[in-house]
Amino acid sequence: MKTSITLLSLSGLFLLLGFVSPNKFEEKWRKYKFKQGNFKIKLPAKPTIKERRDQWVIETESEGVIYQIAFNKTPQNNDLKLTKYLVIKELTKIKREASLQEEIRVENTMGTQMLNLPTQEIRLRNARNQLYQYRVLITKHYTYRFIIIKYNKVLDQARANKLFGSFKLLRKEK
Repeated sequence: MKTSITLLSLSGLFLLLGFVSPNKFEEKWRKYKFKQGNFKIKLPAKPTIKERRDQWVIETESEGVIYQIAFNKTPQNNDLKLTKYLVIKELTKIKREASLQEEIRVENTMGTQMLNLPTQEIRLRNARNQLYQYRVLITKHYTYRFIIIKYNKVLDQARANKLFGSFKLLRKEK
């Protein structure tokens, strides 16, 4: 009798933990607005904003994963007809810079859509088994570079989709 009560108590506890854990993960992601880059995005922790020579870099870390969004400081005139070409060119530049710094292997390259604009994505893994996932999006006035870095584990695709899927422009570019 005592064993069955203990088992029921333990099963009830596990059931309760099963219901609590997913909501806890969901609550961590909060929406942040960045007027400098005309966008809002959900991030798992409060970000830091770093100013570099010609760009802003927003960075946060949560559970061993680093999330970065970099974008140009001043609006530029990107020709939307050439967006796909510009995106591929930018991604090639990232790939070249990464391979100059360390030995890498490309795991995946794909094209997709964000905000009805073409984007390009590349997943790289270095010799230390660190995974980098880059996505580049070019709008009429900004070039956005999304970088997710996860050390020595497989990158959780749900987190990447949550980051990329939450990106929205604050106002339509004219």
